[in-house]
Amino acid sequence: MRFKMLALATASLLAVSVPFAANAAKPIYGDWGYDKSAMDSSVKPGDDFWAYVNGTWDNRTQIAADRASAGPFVTLSDQSEKDVRDIVQQLGDNLNRDRLGQQIGDFYASFMDTDAIEAAGTAPLKPYLAEINGAKTRAQLLSLFIKPGYASPVDVGIGPNFKNPDVYAVFAGQATLGMPSREYYLEDNAKMKAHRAAYRDYIVSVEKLAGQPDPEGAADRIIALETALSKVQWKAAARRDIDKIYNPMTRAQLTKLAPQFDWNAMLAKGGLGNAKTIIVTEPSAVAGAGKILGSAPLSTWKEWIAFRFMSDHENVLPKPFDDARFAF
Repeated sequence: MRFKMLALATASLLAVSVPFAANAAKPIYGDWGYDKSAMDSSVKPGDDFWAYVNGTWDNRTQIAADRASAGPFVTLSDQSEKDVRDIVQQLGDNLNRDRLGQQIGDFYASFMDTDAIEAAGTAPLKPYLAEINGAKTRAQLLSLFIKPGYASPVDVGIGPNFKNPDVYAVFAGQATLGMPSREYYLEDNAKMKAHRAAYRDYIVSVEKLAGQPDPEGAADRIIALETALSKVQWKAAARRDIDKIYNPMTRAQLTKLAPQFDWNAMLAKGGLGNAKTIIVTEPSAVAGAGKILGSAPLSTWKEWIAFRFMSDHENVLPKPFDDARFAF
């Protein structure tokens, strides 16, 4: 999926110019102000306000062949990544670096050693896939859900308390799926159908690259599982309402909401064993995920978590994995 990313109405407010400023006191990326040239007055604002404000910018802005998106924030992100790369390269070259600097430099060097990555092939995947395949009970599956690097049907973690940002809180809520939002799974139009077909092709490609059994069948089961999860998830508009997503619960209340998850064990294994209150952001989605956890076959969950592990780590796997992800 390729996108031109621009926040609502910003093209006519922000014109991106050269990436480097002649004067450090001036903005590096363009000037703030009204840019009428970005607008498309042929579009009625009541029909499509984004196209009305940004339509001409959208038509004249091309996505580079080696990129998945374009827009002012992509330009900013590129420069930020370059700045970070310069820092870690300096750490890698600095013989007087401290231990932390050495770790960062060595980590970056290993990430950039594409020859070693290609030579290793899928061997680095094997212990992780073996761990997933070795899960014989739902309790063992739950242990993987809370483990760093593995996907889960619910997200559990820490962040600033919405209504008391001076302190951190433990959160539980609906998880990110393989496609951006529930609409990609549920909307019945040509565009979303094309995304679903491309997603299926991507899953099949990853399964084949990893030598997994039954790539086609696994793709169908994985998409069916994620579609079921998407049906219980909240729409984006509801998730922007702080009052709706602020639902502090005790462990007992959380267990009553979704008893299929062993919350005490999951929180303990996640280093959150002392948490007495958990803020649940989408209660009905968490409850729905619990019901799906209890009804979907263990084998399907294992196929899903294995695929998600491979997909989420494609950038440290051989180039065909990376290419498949980019093509999707």
